[in-house]
Amino acid sequence: MYGYKTFHPNLAQSLIDSVRAGTSSHAYIFEGSKGMYKTETARLFANALVCAHPNTAPCGECAACRQAKAGSCPDIIFVEHDKGKDGKHKKKIGVDAARETNADALKKPFAAPRKVYIIPDGENLTPEAQNALLKTLEEPPEYVVFMIIIPSASQLLQTIISRSTVITFNAVPADKIYDHIVEKYPEKRDRAAFITAYSDGVPGAADSLAADDSFDELRGKCLFMLERLLSNDAEDAFKIEDFVGENSDRINEICDIWISLLRDISVLHCGKTEAVINSDKLDALRQLMPKADLKRCVRGVELLVESEEMLSKSVKAGAVMLRCALMI
Repeated sequence: MYGYKTFHPNLAQSLIDSVRAGTSSHAYIFEGSKGMYKTETARLFANALVCAHPNTAPCGECAACRQAKAGSCPDIIFVEHDKGKDGKHKKKIGVDAARETNADALKKPFAAPRKVYIIPDGENLTPEAQNALLKTLEEPPEYVVFMIIIPSASQLLQTIISRSTVITFNAVPADKIYDHIVEKYPEKRDRAAFITAYSDGVPGAADSLAADDSFDELRGKCLFMLERLLSNDAEDAFKIEDFVGENSDRINEICDIWISLLRDISVLHCGKTEAVINSDKLDALRQLMPKADLKRCVRGVELLVESEEMLSKSVKAGAVMLRCALMI
């Protein structure tokens, strides 16, 4: 769409139409799962906002459009994280970055009619940074537009939400993801159905699966280890701990694979074979059914979700998964 990849063309077109109609707002929150191409849609919208011909934006021909497409437009600014004393970017976007943005927003655009600030990982904005940005959001210069990209608007302060237009990026239909995989990765056509089902409406997840030749090997190992996860045997629990220790850099993928496998076993218990995601592992999943009834599958998924939450808080992977193995 206009040279940008977006899986929500109607949503993107409505944003462009607001530019052409002169009804665009000064602040937006783009919410949706990681991998929804939200940033690409933000880039397209920003291109339209800086276009020299708003009635036909983005025209694709003016200097601003050419610069925006090349990622070099001086009036489209990506807000970066604060830097530590070592010069490296911190994990959080703190108050210093917010104050720098506020100060820069007071300077008129270099050449375009609008000056656009994109915050690509709004979940990293500290409360202090958000409060600092409020000064600009409450009384923004007429030429300034903010876009905060985030998994969920609820991760922001209510005062930020109330001053912004929230745009929600919902799951993408399976047929669109399937067509995307076949077109972009023709060599993965035989796996396109599995990739589509496993990505669960998230095109970025489908891209990651298609590009990762080692994923199927990891999935096979997880299937083999699932029997140990379900054994209730202390010795097997420590084997699980060793397994995740050896693959600690992929622990979230491992949890997600186990969740999908347990979900499939649950589906089989309900007699819905056609809804199985890991359909190429059907025989192995059926063999595991006696060891995991529906109630136990649900319990396992709950524990794995809890495990992912614990891992996000930097709890050691081995300890987390040992707990999970002993409690399923």
